[in-house]
Amino acid sequence: MAKIQLPKFNKKLAAIIVAILLLLLAVIALAWDQFGPEPESQPTEQPEESQETPPVEEGALITKVSVSVSPSTYSSTSCSKAFKFTGKITASREGTVKYYWEKSNGGKSTSQTVKFTKAETKSVSYSWTVNGDYSGWARLKTTSPETLTSSKASFTETCVFAVTSVTASVSPSTNNSCPTETYNFTGKITVNEAGTVKYKWERAYDEDFDGSIETLSSTSTNNLTFTKAGTKTVSRSDDYGLEIVYAPDSSIFSRFLVWLRNLFSPVVNAIFYPPDGQEGWERIKVTSPNSKTSNKAEFTYDMSNCL
Repeated sequence: MAKIQLPKFNKKLAAIIVAILLLLLAVIALAWDQFGPEPESQPTEQPEESQETPPVEEGALITKVSVSVSPSTYSSTSCSKAFKFTGKITASREGTVKYYWEKSNGGKSTSQTVKFTKAETKSVSYSWTVNGDYSGWARLKTTSPETLTSSKASFTETCVFAVTSVTASVSPSTNNSCPTETYNFTGKITVNEAGTVKYKWERAYDEDFDGSIETLSSTSTNNLTFTKAGTKTVSRSDDYGLEIVYAPDSSIFSRFLVWLRNLFSPVVNAIFYPPDGQEGWERIKVTSPNSKTSNKAEFTYDMSNCL
């Protein structure tokens, strides 16, 4: 039986064939990448941020506003009072609130702000000074970020009619006319509202020249009517020295001189007094609606020219 002879393996030829096949595969892969269908895109994960994002805020920042006033009623003769209002604003979280005060007379305060660092209640205040009889109210109103209005905090001031001031003055304060010295007294009476005042003048001087002033008399009661709060002027004149004869001192010689004068020109109840003069005063005494006394309008009567 004859043997089949296989061709000898040519290594060089095999290497060439393998190289050709690899090159062909590379060309096919390149063509597929360029002209083949695009692969579906896969979602990529986003990197985490370095800072935490704040939580989403939900709901209103301002949840409640309220107001109170102190005092709620006031009555006095001063007829002027500062009423203190306290407002409370409740917030649900951190934020800034704008607000103002609204008054019953149509006025309002300037806009103000209050800051919250957390959910809490903060107090705000306001002062309103009222003169005379008045009833009114004030309330708190927020404007940002929400608009809320509190209830009205009401108050009442009652003015009690009274004399608030009374003064007296005299002109001249020193007089040396003879034999009569006239002094003009002026008083000023101030009241807080309309009404009628009752008053009188009190007068005093050293009648017996013993160095002390005696309160001698007062005038009859006078009525003074006011139609509104304000000041009115009252006046009167008084004479002193009608029955006084001057002597340098109380020595026997001085008394003899006075006796001679009385002999030719009699003077009733002649009185000796020292040459430095004597003092007196007049003042206003208010008896209604309240009791009030003025200062003393002091004067000096000097009859050194009467000898």
